[in-house]
Amino acid sequence: MEAMTELNLTLSTDARFVDEAMASQFLRHVKRYLEVDPEALFADDPELAMTVDSSAEELAVMEL
Repeated sequence: MEAMTELNLTLSTDARFVDEAMASQFLRHVKRYLEVDPEALFADDPELAMTVDSSAEELAVMEL
């Protein structure tokens, strides 16, 4: 068994303003961003950056 970092990501929207295709596209963009450089999310906040576990070898993101 291998240790793995995993994230369940949920997006709630109001269908009157955001259609499903746009929401899906946004989540795919977030997924790609997290897979490429998840630590970049905290680049603007040094305090948060210190809490990121950079030893995690893999970030598993479920396919939409």
